[in-house]
Order: sequence, then structure tokens, then C-alpha cells
Amino acid sequence: MTIVIAEDDPAFRSVLAYTMKRIGFKVECFGDGDAAYGRLQQGNVDLLITDQQMPFCSGVELLKRIACDPSLAGLPAILCTAKGLELDGGQLRSQFNLLSIEHKPISPRKLGNLVGNYFAAT
Repeated sequence: MTIVIAEDDPAFRSVLAYTMKRIGFKVECFGDGDAAYGRLQQGNVDLLITDQQMPFCSGVELLKRIACDPSLAGLPAILCTAKGLELDGGQLRSQFNLLSIEHKPISPRKLGNLVGNYFAAT
């Protein structure tokens, strides 16, 4: 199983990657939404974990691109944000295949459990 992480904070990106690798996932990391989208278009990705605020392409913009791409439209995602109150979670969940909207700071253990439980159920 392959997880793409789109996160512009190198320290948090590293923690997320380490957490996902420890529980057995292949992880590919990108510092912005444009680079992550380029990788997603290559296929064979099982989950996206994306930050909301990133250079070039926000998390919501990345989710919109995914939704408009027939080959990616069903890709499950987790959106991480430090500004959760500014986002309409209900609307985002209805628009995109979001497993969760997580508010920073996020416990890596909680995120690992969320991802592990999702894949155990599928």
C-alpha cells in the first residue's frame, strides 16, 4: 500500500512518513500540492495525506484536482489543517472522499491508528 504525503513543513512531513512506514506502508513525500498531484497522476496510490496550507496548491485545491480527474476521483484522503475553523468540514466531506479532517497539532499515533483502521476495514 502506498501513501502520498503532501506537507510543506519538513519536520512534520518527516514525522508523518516515519509513522506510516513503521506501520508498514510505502510512503512518498512532497512539499507542495503540485508535486504531489504529479505523483498521483502516475497511479498506484492508495491514500493521500495532505496539508491544507501549502505553496503553489492548497490541500483543498489538490482535492478539487483529484475530484476532476476520472482516474483519481475515488482516492481516499486525509486533510490536515491548522485553520480548521475556516473550513466547512461537512461540505468538504460531501465533495471529496475525505476519511477525516485533522486539526494540527496532530498526534502521529492518532493518525497512524486512523490510517491503519481504514485499511483494516477495506
